[in-house]
Formats: sequence, C-alpha cells, structure tokens
Amino acid sequence: MAISNKTSKKSWISANYPVLLLIAVIIAVKLAFFFYDIQIIEQKKNISIIEKAEELHETDQITALALYYYVLISETPISPKNYPRLFARIKNNMGECYYNLSEVKEKEKDLNLAITAYKEALTIRTIKKYPDEFAETQYNLAYAYYELSQVRDKETNIKHAITACEEVLKVYTPDRSPDYYSLTQNILGYAYYELSQVRDRETNLQLAIKAHVEGLKLTITDNMSDYFAMNHYGIGLAYQELSLIQHNKAHLHLAIKAYEDALRIYNQNDVPAEFIMVSLNEAKGMLR
Repeated sequence: MAISNKTSKKSWISANYPVLLLIAVIIAVKLAFFFYDIQIIEQKKNISIIEKAEELHETDQITALALYYYVLISETPISPKNYPRLFARIKNNMGECYYNLSEVKEKEKDLNLAITAYKEALTIRTIKKYPDEFAETQYNLAYAYYELSQVRDKETNIKHAITACEEVLKVYTPDRSPDYYSLTQNILGYAYYELSQVRDRETNLQLAIKAHVEGLKLTITDNMSDYFAMNHYGIGLAYQELSLIQHNKAHLHLAIKAYEDALRIYNQNDVPAEFIMVSLNEAKGMLR
C-alpha cells in the first residue's frame, strides 16, 4: 500500500511538473520583488538621511556625521560594492564635516580624519570614471593638507597639498571650470609660499607668484571677488619676501601695488583688509 502511494505521488508530480515549476517560479519572482521593494524603500530612506546630513555640514557636524555612520551600517548599508558612487559621496561629505570640526575642536585629529575620508572617496572617485567628483575631493584634500601643515610636518603636508592641487588642475581648466581653476591656483600659490619658508625660498616664492598670477587671468565675478583679492595679497607677500632675498626695491613696488589691488576689492571694514593694510604699511616702511 505504501509503495502504491509513493508511486502515485511520483506519477502525480510527473504529470503536474510543468505547473509546479511555474508556481515555484512565480513564488520566487514574487519573493524577489518583495525583497527588492524593501531594498528600494531602505535606499530611499538612506538617500533622505544623506540629504538631511548635507544640510547640517555648516551648523551641526556631529549630527551630520552620526547620520552618515548610520547609513553605512543600516539594514541595507551603503558600501563600496553595492553603491560605490554614493559611498564616495558620503566619504567626501564626512571629510567636509571633519574639516569644519577641525576649526572648532581638535584641529590635528579632525584634519587627519578628514584626510582619511577624502582618500577613501578617491578610491572610487577616479579621474577616469568621475572626473568632476575626483577634482572636488582632491580640492578638499588640498585644503585639509594645507591646514594640517600649520600644526605639524609642514614640508611634508604642504607638498601633499601641492600634489592635490596639481591633480585638481588636470580637471578644472580655465575653460571647463574657471572659478575653481582660480580657487585652486589661489591655494597653490599660498602652498608654495609656505613651502618657501622651509626650503628653496626663492624658487618657491617665484612659483607662488606664478600660481597667483595665473589665478587672476580670468574675469572676476561677484562670488569670486574675495579670492581675487587673496590672489593679489599672495602676490604681495611673495614679492615682499623676494625683496629681502634679492635686495631689490622693484619687488617692494610690485608688492605695494598687489596689496593696493587687493584693498580695491575688499571693503575696508572686512577683517582681511586689516591684515593687508599691515603688510602694505610694512612694505612702504621698507622703501624708506
């Protein structure tokens, strides 16, 4: 009797195999769609959290960082494998948060955390795959290294800042992104000026002037006026230093002109204008 039942079941399965297979496929597809829908819901939730965090970069970096860490370890975590571009965006954003924190908390520690985050982003944001995003992160990295050079390992970190600027300029050309081209030349100029304080003084001052002059070749816009002023100021600093090395008063005249050009852009009540006035008066005093 048992053998008969087993035979009967096998016969029934054999007879209905196409139908059973179809049912199994339908169930599998429905389950796949069910889990896919859950992933989509979770992903939309993660995107919403990221956008909220991005709004907090300037005002509440601690909360922003907590939100970024949450989406990296959530039920549907964002990782380099499943969402590489989004992961890079988060890491770049985390770097920005740590950079902003460095201005008010533990400068060296937070700058190192920013640099680590930027480097993680750059494992995905390559110049070949995502040139604009690559340039954005390299630009941020240059700033972080420049600031870190002010607290430790000046020469090493300034050189890293210069390298990052050079990477940026492979993408941000005068035609493609004139504003960021000028901004990057501004950082590069100050980086060479800082490097001149520790080695190859005259050579690096000349490179600083070259970068600042390059940053001034483009048409000034309202949102770029401060950076144009800082380029002029950078030229003034470099020429003033050169005048001490070469004992050349012509460099002092060029420094004074650069300072005056910067002051024409800055409002006299602006804080940077106070520093420029100090340098200007010092340069005039050196002429006497």
